[in-house]
Amino acid sequence: MSSSSFAKHADARMRGRKEWYSHFEVRVAKVERAYNLTTSQEPQRDPKG
Repeated sequence: MSSSSFAKHADARMRGRKEWYSHFEVRVAKVERAYNLTTSQEPQRDPKG
């Protein structure tokens, strides 16, 4: 990334933080198990996990 591209990106990021986001959070986690329930069905385990 060129220095001018980086500067533009940094400016846009700061503007976004000031104008749009009062709070933003990212969490990354490993899913150990996943379940779902559709009305009139028994709970089913996710076949991928």
